[in-house]
Amino acid sequence: MSTEVSLGEVLRTLAGLRGQTASDLAQTAWDDPAEVRRRMNGRMGALVEGALTAELGGTSPLDRFGLRVRVAPLDLKSDGTRLTQGERVVFQQVDYHAIVDTDRWSANPQLRQLAAGVLLVWYLRDVDDEPARPVLWSDLWVPTVEQEQQMQRDYEQIAEMVRRGEHLDSTGAVLATCPRHGGGWDIESPMDSDPGSRDTHHPTLEVAEQRAWQIKRGAVEDILRDSLCAYVGGSNLDVGELLEVIGFDPQAGVEQFLGRITSLR
Repeated sequence: MSTEVSLGEVLRTLAGLRGQTASDLAQTAWDDPAEVRRRMNGRMGALVEGALTAELGGTSPLDRFGLRVRVAPLDLKSDGTRLTQGERVVFQQVDYHAIVDTDRWSANPQLRQLAAGVLLVWYLRDVDDEPARPVLWSDLWVPTVEQEQQMQRDYEQIAEMVRRGEHLDSTGAVLATCPRHGGGWDIESPMDSDPGSRDTHHPTLEVAEQRAWQIKRGAVEDILRDSLCAYVGGSNLDVGELLEVIGFDPQAGVEQFLGRITSLR
């Protein structure tokens, strides 16, 4: 099966993960009970990718189609009726030389796979017990023409900063960069920064910050909203509409939803 899996099978299998908790994903991905216990408190991205690969008979979407799996947390707003997208989506570390060597984002080795699409998975973070955090929604995101155009404008801005020898910040509306280290970067005195935050491979600077490519948080929320609108008909991240799609009774609302999650712990 490993070489015959179709993209449709990948998407159907991914959709089948909706409603599964971190504990469920770990049990799908690993047979050994001790490994399941160790893994179910781990990173949600590794759990989703492990379960998806296991369900596909050992086929990795990255190996078969060049598709990366990325997860993003959702949080309940204070009134309990709407969801908010919690974080940006981070990709590979920035290669400063690759930026100045390429004119288009889609030609950059760290970014070109975004053109093929990304398997985005959103999960509910508002659950204290990590193994009980459930997958809420997933979809294959392929940049629209408008998004590609904005990403190109963002890329050109970032490339110009690199060429001018400026340290990067969060410049960009859709495509941007973010720190990729544990802290200790001193923009006023880069040479005195923590070694783990420094990147010495830069075309104009002696020392730059280690950064990674990201899709900005606001853009990720737009992607989720568009996805829900296409499948559910909603446009405001309404909890009731989403719960119905993943198999929970929307009439009972968030209270039953959270109660169901509690029972899965």
